[in-house]
Amino acid sequence: MSSSQSLRPSTTQGARFDDKPLWNHVQVVNLADGGGGNRTWVCNYCNKRVVGSYTKVKGHLLRLPHHNVEGCLSISNEVLEAIRKEHEAAEAKKAQLALNARKKAEYVTIPEGSDLLQQKKRKGKGPLEVL
Repeated sequence: MSSSQSLRPSTTQGARFDDKPLWNHVQVVNLADGGGGNRTWVCNYCNKRVVGSYTKVKGHLLRLPHHNVEGCLSISNEVLEAIRKEHEAAEAKKAQLALNARKKAEYVTIPEGSDLLQQKKRKGKGPLEVL
């Protein structure tokens, strides 16, 4: 593995994977062959070794069906609920950031003196008459 590749997704200096907090509940062992987002990781609770992306981490820790990974049975219901809240908070934050970015992209200021600020002139001799 080259020094430019990291075992976990890159993040800002000092942050603990705020956008994908479930990485903090597994130990990433190495990058899986074949690239993509797959990594070999071991669950901190049950020591299950899995090759997969963040989707499988999520499926395992949150016991989600249809993620092609067995749910972690070593997590207590209290810990499961805490992990779920952590995941939901990160998803809400990500959704809010995306919404803010969309709103900012849609918001356009028109410079002073722009042609767009002037009224469109109608072709013809005078104002329209209502009959």
